[in-house]
Amino acid sequence: MTAPDRLRFSPAPTGFLHIGSVRTALFNWLQARHTGATFILRIEDTDVARSTQESTDQIQHVMQWCGLDWDEGPYLQSLRFDEYLAAAQTLLDAGVAYECFCTEDEVKARNEDAMRAGRTPGYDGRCRDLTAEQRAAARAEGKPRSVRFRTPDEGRSSFEDLVRGEVSVEWATVPDFVIVRSNGTPVFFLANAVDDAAMQITHVLRGEDLIDSTHRVLALRRALGHTELPRYAHLPLIIGPGGGKLSKRHGAVSVEEYRDAGYLPHALVNYLALLGWGPEDGREVLTIDELIAEFDVSRVNPSSATNKTVPSRAANTFNWSTRTRADWRIASSGVMTPLVSMLMISLSRSVRCSTRADSTAYDTRRTGENDASRMMRPMVLFVSSDRRRTLPGT
Repeated sequence: MTAPDRLRFSPAPTGFLHIGSVRTALFNWLQARHTGATFILRIEDTDVARSTQESTDQIQHVMQWCGLDWDEGPYLQSLRFDEYLAAAQTLLDAGVAYECFCTEDEVKARNEDAMRAGRTPGYDGRCRDLTAEQRAAARAEGKPRSVRFRTPDEGRSSFEDLVRGEVSVEWATVPDFVIVRSNGTPVFFLANAVDDAAMQITHVLRGEDLIDSTHRVLALRRALGHTELPRYAHLPLIIGPGGGKLSKRHGAVSVEEYRDAGYLPHALVNYLALLGWGPEDGREVLTIDELIAEFDVSRVNPSSATNKTVPSRAANTFNWSTRTRADWRIASSGVMTPLVSMLMISLSRSVRCSTRADSTAYDTRRTGENDASRMMRPMVLFVSSDRRRTLPGT
């Protein structure tokens, strides 16, 4: 009997969870629920300087509010440093990794010199072939020591992507990379390779900005003796209206801001599901059960999706005075397509969100499972007119 598939969502707790990350979590969750796979939450907190407990808690709260439950975890990589460092030592002993005594400033200066000379920047292999005596002398001098993986000098790295087809790169363009920092902490490339193998991850769905790191991770897996590889699907990025990548540092909006502005969980989930994917019949409004039944990662569009205002300011006008279906007034001018029909959904019951107190009633951390299940009925993206709220950043 074939073991069930295993997928994971593995965010870094270095800031708030923005909607691009939630879309990644959602696609993993939908694929897992569609196929009967196990969905795992793994916190990649190897960057101890930037990771915080607050961010770790926020990741879980946001996923719970969105209805994205997990079957295993959360697993913290910060508790598994011994396993990663043991793997690094295995690579050192096999000669496919080496000690590097270059400081960050030295590497940066050499990269700047290379760019001024018209050469491609990247680690130049200064410590690649040090003799045992040279390494011992560097350690005796107290020089900082990191560990780098020795990338192949020739050939290509290739893998089959469920969204993009074959992805290939010349190894000559991939410089040797750090797997253990000079402070003794492992880099996520190594932790990722070790944990995906240990957790028997079969499918990895993540952003296309991580394609380059996939070649590194696969090389580490093979060097550690793991020949059976997961299937990858690199999802299209969500970009802002100006065309830039949505990120924690550049214009991203936290999910809590959507929640506090009056948006309902299922409405946000429905919207995010349609950024890069859609059902075969083109429907724009689906229940959670319909999303699970319809979703297939092979139907994800590789082109980037644009996150515009959801919905636009002109669409955020509703008359909730009597809170009945007959009294709704929707100003559809300016609604971003293809979500016009989302504003026309008939709610299965009367919903009101005209005050801050009403809005917070939909927070699962306050209401518990019964209200959470009611939230997942078909609902609309809305902001009540008497509160005069619009999406943050508009």
